[in-house]
Amino acid sequence: MAEQKKDESEYIHADFPAKWIKDTIDEKLKNKDFGKILDFFVIHTPCEELSARAKTLDSYQWKNTYLLKKEMHIVPAKDSIFSFGEKWEEMKDSLNEVSLQKNFPSDLETERGCFYKKSKQNQLECIFYHIRNCFAHGRFNISDNNEDWTFVMEDWGRNNRVSARIILKQSTLLKWIKIIEGGEKALSEQKQ
Repeated sequence: MAEQKKDESEYIHADFPAKWIKDTIDEKLKNKDFGKILDFFVIHTPCEELSARAKTLDSYQWKNTYLLKKEMHIVPAKDSIFSFGEKWEEMKDSLNEVSLQKNFPSDLETERGCFYKKSKQNQLECIFYHIRNCFAHGRFNISDNNEDWTFVMEDWGRNNRVSARIILKQSTLLKWIKIIEGGEKALSEQKQ
């Protein structure tokens, strides 16, 4: 029996070309902190399957990642700035849940993200996977926002369906890098 063709109007689709991506970030690409972000999330991504130079969370001595997820505002769910859809059919509602469905990008003050999570991924892998894709495929924009940059990112999957939309500050990404590179023990000691 043939699989029924999905009605693509039920999904949010990425625009090509994306009108929200500006060519005015060339000078920012030379910034030292931006270089650090690209190095961590693209070259040395925690996603083993995406880079020959990947560095897993295990290599940073992360065994129990609950504390890391708490620092990244993934858990507890009531405090999370992120939403996850585990099926393509859930993505429209998940994007809407964090106000990333309509008029994207809007509200650059509020950090948040929505991610399509493959069944084999945990939440951390999912977030790192999509951030890596956004940077690696150039599907991001940078906005100056109160002396901090705001990164607006979008990833897409099959049939150009939006698989992630993310709004995060540069300071947040740099904080995550510092926490992850410091390891679980350092963060635990800092919290005591």
